[in-house]
Amino acid sequence: MYGNALPSGHSLVQGASIARENLSVAKIKMECILRASIFKTLVECTKDLVTSANFIFDENGMRVQAMDTAHVSLISLELRRPAFISFHCAARTTLGVHFDALSVVLKTCGADDAITLAWENGGDRVTISRGADRHFEFKLLDVEDDIMSIPEQSYEVSATVPSSEFQKICSRDLKDIGGDTISICVDHPDRITFNVEGDLGRGTAVMKEGVSIEGANETVTSSYSLRYLAAYVKGASLCPSVQVRMGKETPLRLTFVIDVASPGHGYLEFFLAPRICD
Repeated sequence: MYGNALPSGHSLVQGASIARENLSVAKIKMECILRASIFKTLVECTKDLVTSANFIFDENGMRVQAMDTAHVSLISLELRRPAFISFHCAARTTLGVHFDALSVVLKTCGADDAITLAWENGGDRVTISRGADRHFEFKLLDVEDDIMSIPEQSYEVSATVPSSEFQKICSRDLKDIGGDTISICVDHPDRITFNVEGDLGRGTAVMKEGVSIEGANETVTSSYSLRYLAAYVKGASLCPSVQVRMGKETPLRLTFVIDVASPGHGYLEFFLAPRICD
């Protein structure tokens, strides 16, 4: 689980500082240091659905948005400045990054390692380093998508549920029934029911412990892609609970807070269009 955004170990910051010495400080327009676990979670959640995205840096921090190829889901990551170990951005910077490139670096990282992202003004490559002994340069991509404004949306149900239990239901308990659609039903103020029908039969899971629900004045049921949910619930590694917002005709919205102790540090969100079932 991702803990405090600022690690207390001096060696982590010292190693990152040594890595910075290898770069031409005078030319650097953007450089930031953050825990690798955040990017690991992002890539793990999206690797089978999204291949690349724009990473946008400004004085407030970093934002990433990406839409899957089928255009039924949107991924949104926001990391505010306090979430970084070190952060420098002279002007708004947009870097198109391939997720496979991130994976190359992340495979060298442990749970508590930090990575440094640096870009020189006018360059066509981004440098990603792990400590003082691993340095990678990757070509930037021309990704057409830019940050979209997410309109305020009213939801019939807003629930906070244990993220680990949510992950077990979607990626383990109901995953092998043989169905590709999961139905989520809120018909009681203290429980959520999940159903999957497939080649082998039908599976049902009821979540009650640790569930807090707002709304639920009437039964709300909606269906979604099980494949997408099984991927997105890997965000459970970020925090102990996830906010689930849904309605009969609105996209499902999952929100994972990056750091529970400092909720202002940022979040990872997924929006998933409902499936129309007969």
